Amino acid sequence: MAANGKELTLALWMSFFENGYISGPKGKNESVYLTLEGMQLAKQLAAKHFSS
Repeated sequence: MAANGKELTLALWMSFFENGYISGPKGKNESVYLTLEGMQLAKQLAAKHFSS
């Protein structure tokens, strides 16, 4: 899962990276990817907030 970094602040991206939720940005590539831990947390949050 990729995301465009222009919509989030650098501080927020660094917080996600430091907590292990996304991969570290490499080079000029603007995309980052969810780690396994980040994907699991995203699924838990989606189930909690969007299931009926």
